[in-house]
Amino acid sequence: KGVYSRFTVLAGLHPELGAKGRVEFVITGDGKPLTSIILNGTDPAKLLECDVTNVSQLALSLTSRGLDPKSNYAIWAEPTLMKK
Repeated sequence: KGVYSRFTVLAGLHPELGAKGRVEFVITGDGKPLTSIILNGTDPAKLLECDVTNVSQLALSLTSRGLDPKSNYAIWAEPTLMKK
Protein backbone atom coordinates (compact mmCIF):
# COMPACT_ATOMS: atom_id res chain seq x y z
CA LYS A 1 0.00 0.00 0.00
CA GLY A 2 1.40 3.37 -0.99
CA VAL A 3 4.26 1.87 -3.04
CA TYR A 4 2.55 1.43 -6.41
CA SER A 5 0.30 3.89 -8.20
CA ARG A 6 -0.99 2.02 -11.25
CA PHE A 7 -1.63 -1.51 -12.49
CA THR A 8 -2.13 -2.51 -16.12
CA VAL A 9 -2.82 -5.88 -17.75
CA LEU A 10 -4.00 -7.15 -21.14
CA ALA A 11 -7.15 -9.27 -21.07
CA GLY A 12 -8.51 -11.39 -23.90
CA LEU A 13 -9.62 -14.78 -25.15
CA HIS A 14 -7.53 -17.23 -27.15
CA PRO A 15 -8.16 -16.45 -30.86
CA GLU A 16 -8.97 -20.07 -31.79
CA LEU A 17 -9.92 -21.95 -28.60
CA GLY A 18 -11.85 -18.98 -27.20
CA ALA A 19 -13.55 -17.83 -30.40
CA LYS A 20 -17.02 -18.81 -29.12
CA GLY A 21 -16.40 -17.67 -25.55
CA ARG A 22 -17.60 -14.70 -23.51
CA VAL A 23 -15.84 -13.78 -20.27
CA GLU A 24 -15.99 -11.01 -17.69
CA PHE A 25 -12.51 -9.97 -16.50
CA VAL A 26 -12.45 -8.26 -13.08
CA ILE A 27 -9.66 -6.58 -11.11
CA THR A 28 -10.29 -6.03 -7.40
CA GLY A 29 -8.27 -4.18 -4.80
CA ASP A 30 -8.75 -5.09 -1.14
CA GLY A 31 -11.96 -6.91 -2.13
CA LYS A 32 -13.49 -3.93 -3.97
CA PRO A 33 -13.92 -3.81 -7.76
CA LEU A 34 -11.46 -1.50 -9.49
CA THR A 35 -12.34 -2.25 -13.12
CA SER A 36 -14.03 -4.88 -15.25
CA ILE A 37 -14.80 -5.66 -18.87
CA ILE A 38 -16.78 -8.31 -20.75
CA LEU A 39 -15.13 -9.64 -23.91
CA ASN A 40 -16.44 -11.93 -26.62
CA GLY A 41 -14.14 -14.47 -28.25
CA THR A 42 -13.77 -12.44 -31.44
CA ASP A 43 -12.90 -9.17 -29.61
CA PRO A 44 -9.26 -8.08 -29.58
CA ALA A 45 -7.43 -8.08 -26.25
CA LYS A 46 -8.02 -4.94 -24.17
CA LEU A 47 -5.70 -3.08 -21.83
CA LEU A 48 -7.18 -2.75 -18.34
CA GLU A 49 -5.78 0.02 -16.12
CA CYS A 50 -6.52 0.96 -12.54
CA ASP A 51 -5.28 3.16 -9.71
CA VAL A 52 -3.76 1.04 -6.92
CA THR A 53 -2.33 3.84 -4.78
CA ASN A 54 -4.22 2.78 -1.63
CA VAL A 55 -4.46 -0.95 -2.40
CA SER A 56 -2.76 -3.65 -0.31
CA GLN A 57 -4.08 -6.75 -2.09
CA LEU A 58 -4.76 -7.01 -5.81
CA ALA A 59 -6.78 -9.86 -7.37
CA LEU A 60 -7.64 -10.87 -10.94
CA SER A 61 -10.74 -12.98 -11.55
CA LEU A 62 -12.88 -14.32 -14.38
CA THR A 63 -16.56 -15.14 -14.74
CA SER A 64 -18.07 -17.09 -17.62
CA ARG A 65 -20.74 -15.02 -19.38
CA GLY A 66 -21.29 -17.16 -22.48
CA LEU A 67 -23.41 -20.11 -23.46
CA ASP A 68 -20.41 -22.39 -24.10
CA PRO A 69 -18.11 -22.42 -21.05
CA LYS A 70 -15.76 -24.84 -22.85
CA SER A 71 -14.79 -21.93 -25.14
CA ASN A 72 -13.75 -19.54 -22.36
CA TYR A 73 -9.98 -19.77 -22.84
CA ALA A 74 -9.17 -16.48 -21.16
CA ILE A 75 -5.70 -14.95 -21.17
CA TRP A 76 -4.13 -12.36 -18.87
CA ALA A 77 -0.90 -10.93 -20.31
CA GLU A 78 1.80 -8.41 -19.42
CA PRO A 79 0.75 -7.52 -15.86
CA THR A 80 2.60 -4.38 -14.79
CA LEU A 81 2.76 -2.50 -11.48
CA MET A 82 4.06 1.07 -11.70
CA LYS A 83 5.67 2.81 -8.75
CA LYS A 84 4.73 6.32 -7.64
